[in-house]
Amino acid sequence: MSVFSLLNTLKVQADFTALGHPRFQRKKFTPPRHPWEADRIKEENQLIKEYGLKKKKEVWRAEEKLNNWQTQAKKIASLTEKEREIAEKILLTKLNRLGVLPDDADLDDVLELTVHNILERRLQTALYKKGMAHTPKHARQLIVHRKVTVNGKKMSSPSYFVKANDKLGFVSGFAFTPKQIKKEEIPRKSKEESEKMVEVKTQSEAKSSAASTSG
Repeated sequence: MSVFSLLNTLKVQADFTALGHPRFQRKKFTPPRHPWEADRIKEENQLIKEYGLKKKKEVWRAEEKLNNWQTQAKKIASLTEKEREIAEKILLTKLNRLGVLPDDADLDDVLELTVHNILERRLQTALYKKGMAHTPKHARQLIVHRKVTVNGKKMSSPSYFVKANDKLGFVSGFAFTPKQIKKEEIPRKSKEESEKMVEVKTQSEAKSSAASTSG
């Protein structure tokens, strides 16, 4: 391949990328402008640990989705009354269908959403919250191994956004065993509580024996 044909090929690929060609998908998140912010890094690490995420990109995708909805809400608030009523109904209906907001929500509720509300709707988190996995990481493992179904269809994406009416389950033949509490995990009674129980038991036995004697 000559240099000119190679340059033409690269130019065509660049044009496809600019136009949003399906073979060259655009990023679904915007990375932070300042990569070394201590407070932001600490918060992201807490989210990764809490929700069992693998990369910070998953946090950024959730933030991008949240910013998109809140930007729409701000634009809708500046419209005329008639236009606002139509646009507000469309946005709130969508968020209600996704399970993010209740039926009686308004634009203020959209602006009060946090990244936690988005991460709570991930399939990985929903599976763990329903008690269908021992930990968030275990939930991710089950999903990646194609053991989880959504509305009867296998799902292998932990970031799938669970809608309000979605039904979660397992593939046929897979049995989930809930975590059993080990003996050492059961809290032992203190010495004072044990002595008190023995004392109460002794008193009740003494009363019963006295009642039988008097009878």
